[in-house]
Amino acid sequence: EQLLAWDLAKELQDKKNFGLYAKLAKTYPEGLLREVLAIVKQSPKFDYIDKKGAYYTRVLFNRIKEA
Repeated sequence: EQLLAWDLAKELQDKKNFGLYAKLAKTYPEGLLREVLAIVKQSPKFDYIDKKGAYYTRVLFNRIKEA
């Protein structure tokens, strides 16, 4: 879980919110979190988003709501 949280924080360039990613890693399946990370990183606007972590959590929760 800790490794997954660090991976998310690093990939989203948001290490200051490591605690959030640690909580997500404890709450949701790793496959879901990595799937959403891949979706977010493939977005054409990913490089231009200032708050990548906020974008990630929005996509994640939208995905969970759809399930």
